[in-house]
Amino acid sequence: MTTESAALLVLAVLFLALAFAVAGRSGPRWPERTLFFAGMLCLFRANPPQALTDPNWTLVQTENLLWRGSFDLNDTLQLAVNPETGVRLEPFGRPRQLRELHGRVLFGYPPGASLLSIPFVAVANVLGLRICPAPRMHGYDIELLLQRHIAAVVTAATALTLCLIAATRLPRRWSLSLALALSLSSPLWSVLATGVWSDTWGVLLMALTVLALIRWETAGRPGSAAGMGALLSGMFIAKPTYIVHAGLVMLYLLIVWPWRRRLLLCLWVGLWAAAFVAWSLQTWGHWLPEYYLMGSQFDWTRIPRQLVYLLVSPSRGLLVFMPILIWIGAVALRRRHDLRPTRLAQLAWLNIAAMLVITANWPHWEGGWTFGPRLLSSLVPWFALLATLAIEARERDGPPLALHRIRRETALIWCALALGVFIHARGAHSAAVSCWNQRLGMGPEADQALMDWRRPQWLAGLRGEPPPEDPPRLLAGQRVMLGDDSARPHLGEGWGHSEGHYRWTLARRCVFAFRSVASSAEAAASPELIADHLVGLRADASGLDVNGDGHVSSADLVLAQNAEPIVVRELVLCGAAWTQPGQVDSQRLLVRINGEVAGATEIGQTPWGEILVPLLPCELTPGVNSVVLEFPRATPTRRFDRWSDDARALGLALEWIALR
Repeated sequence: MTTESAALLVLAVLFLALAFAVAGRSGPRWPERTLFFAGMLCLFRANPPQALTDPNWTLVQTENLLWRGSFDLNDTLQLAVNPETGVRLEPFGRPRQLRELHGRVLFGYPPGASLLSIPFVAVANVLGLRICPAPRMHGYDIELLLQRHIAAVVTAATALTLCLIAATRLPRRWSLSLALALSLSSPLWSVLATGVWSDTWGVLLMALTVLALIRWETAGRPGSAAGMGALLSGMFIAKPTYIVHAGLVMLYLLIVWPWRRRLLLCLWVGLWAAAFVAWSLQTWGHWLPEYYLMGSQFDWTRIPRQLVYLLVSPSRGLLVFMPILIWIGAVALRRRHDLRPTRLAQLAWLNIAAMLVITANWPHWEGGWTFGPRLLSSLVPWFALLATLAIEARERDGPPLALHRIRRETALIWCALALGVFIHARGAHSAAVSCWNQRLGMGPEADQALMDWRRPQWLAGLRGEPPPEDPPRLLAGQRVMLGDDSARPHLGEGWGHSEGHYRWTLARRCVFAFRSVASSAEAAASPELIADHLVGLRADASGLDVNGDGHVSSADLVLAQNAEPIVVRELVLCGAAWTQPGQVDSQRLLVRINGEVAGATEIGQTPWGEILVPLLPCELTPGVNSVVLEFPRATPTRRFDRWSDDARALGLALEWIALR
């Protein structure tokens, strides 16, 4: 943790403590709310930089709107078409956030976050911070800085809005406690405060909508149709799935509001919808942007299975990442007949159920490279509403609880809250958690990895993970090409995804597992297995041509394995070490085989090539063997560079690995 982050965390604790102290006194409410907002702002701003995925390029569009008044980013980037490929975006690696359409470069994600961030980017530009100061330049470090500041302000405002929701029905300290609990044990802290996601702004709009609803119900009179129309339309412009919430809230208002207010609401929503369609036709040539047409990927047959994943997945499950919801749900269900106003409680339940079903119907239910149930972030304001109504009902109508029940329930609440805060603190600050997605969060085995209780994302880096259960066999001298997908069954914790012909080590401990051929007799009995293994892993047969006939046969492999038991004496790697001049001049590699220290070496700033590590003679077991590579000096780049978002603890970039 950097000095800046530590100082911000201390300030956050101080401000929040003062907020609770002030809340215990009578008088105006604004002092504790101001302190609460300041504390949450410091806490969210203390998050270390994290790599921008979906939010990347969001503020480039904002700056383009300020300076060019256009959604066409080519006016700012001024990219020429590559005559060989016909692509404009090659200088920037053809980012997936951008789209080429009829000679224009467009931001492919919803425009809401970019539009709502205009005031912040305008102030930054006045202060001299430009993301694209010149053509063909994308100041990623500046965008990362602005995204962190904007996200911290917006999520702190969301936390304050949750406090205001609770304050409509609950005492002052109760409202602060509930807002603090939901803010720190939800994706607000671990995900939405790290960058300007569509949900970062969408959840704030959702919270403001819920606040308006409960205030109007408390006051007994309808509110502004223009304001509600802007909130409902803004949610859809921020993210298309929010149309579920907007539609249910609008239906609710059309039922409970007087007919004149209904007409005004329909008029305002219709005007916003017409403006959005007109913009889409002009920009995208279709009545809806490309991102809003992804509903065709829905498949209702997925719902039962993925609904279970959404609720109890160890790496994405809502109840796992927000255990406080178990208590909130239990109290709300127990007091379901006492919740007032009843229709508002029913609206909350409908919104929660509808969003769960819609998300479970989505093929990318896990939300991609993220932490926890990000796609369900919009439910946090509804949880705040349900908790507020349930706690009020219990305090108002419930009989006094026995002392032992109070103590038991208090202990359970604190345990659930502590677990939720611990989980999301790791999501916000742990480098190992950020790197977890690179190994397990993508690919055909993603669903299995996300349901694997042996290696949950929020525990990444805290404990050693079990090695692969059934790794392929490995012969002496055989090279495993780490850049190939066929190498994945060998790889345990600590490895990154393939980057072409090589793969990075991402942690201080990396596990490589294999099965050895127990004897020459076993090798002779399975020549087809050996042949398939050689083809699948592209094993390098050099040095195994024992007979000298120019090719490697099963007999050669049998002769190569004629020692019983098998003993390895060398580890050979091909690659290079990650170094940082003046900080990390070399990497120290410690090798353990089956738990025993087998060798060590120092790898300096050498060019790409073979790295030979002499080993103490090690006998392999007939079953699964593990080679653990330990890098004591592996350190994330962001420890040395305050502008860096690289959370990977890099050690070596490796092309292949072999044992002799």
